[in-house]
Amino acid sequence: MNVTAAICTYNGAALLPRVLDHLEAQKGLGGVDWEVIVVDNNSTDETAEIVKQRIDSWSADAPLRYLFEDRQGKSFAIQSAVEVAKGDLVALLDDDTYPAADWILRVHEFGSEHPEAGVFGGQIHPLVDVDLPNTFGLVKPLLFPNENPDTFEYSAHGKLRLGASGSGLVIRRMGWDSALSGRELEFKGPTGAGRGTLGEEYEIQWKYYRDGWEIWHNGNMHLNHHIPASRFETNYLKGFFKAIGLSRYHTRMMRFPTWQKPLMTVAYWGVDLAKLARLAARYRSRILSDRFVNGRARLILYSIVSPFVQRD
Repeated sequence: MNVTAAICTYNGAALLPRVLDHLEAQKGLGGVDWEVIVVDNNSTDETAEIVKQRIDSWSADAPLRYLFEDRQGKSFAIQSAVEVAKGDLVALLDDDTYPAADWILRVHEFGSEHPEAGVFGGQIHPLVDVDLPNTFGLVKPLLFPNENPDTFEYSAHGKLRLGASGSGLVIRRMGWDSALSGRELEFKGPTGAGRGTLGEEYEIQWKYYRDGWEIWHNGNMHLNHHIPASRFETNYLKGFFKAIGLSRYHTRMMRFPTWQKPLMTVAYWGVDLAKLARLAARYRSRILSDRFVNGRARLILYSIVSPFVQRD
């Protein structure tokens, strides 16, 4: 089989029908053998019933399967998806992401044309319900990660530290066992209603790269990501930037040998303190009142203390 589209979801009963609609409407797949798996990450809503009802009415020329994963954490859902997938390429979707009508075709074509690519991603276009102020630009790359129309290999362009976006990430199943060595991912990702330790998609990419695979961005793959107004509320943003900040030390140090980590920790402290000083100088009067200025400050502060915080 060529492609497995795997939707990882927690309590996504209200969201799943739309992403399934987009997958059911995929076009140009006459020569592509593919499937869809919904990975239910221990949901407490009607997710199972929604998927099972959809299986009965499913009209796409691809099987739709349901998989329950009771270990809480997105990384467990990803691992389960890869382990049961029949496709050579496992294309990960969230329950609030909507692939373009040619997305599966583009996944298949790129994977076939670039057998050296162990992991790759594409463009993600935000669908936003609210107007955002200019200060949103301070944190935009974290919430709107990638609309780059070019196609490139990350390491060849010095961008491996950024990596492909997690939504719509495509994993070549052949490299999974050697890259991950049968181990659980260290970063658990969102855990139910909580945020857990973010960075599971970057960990996958780095381990593939370290195992000799290339990491790519395919500008011809398009995915829409719905971001509701609630994601821009102050309380949500505080928790979001805290979770990213506390993961920073571990994602940063993943690239360095043990003997370099103390030196790089000090170097990153210097960088982060300089960023915080510049932010305070420019937005001193708004650092507490503006949710995005405050979010940027929280991200930096939690990045600074992240070496002293143990992951869950």
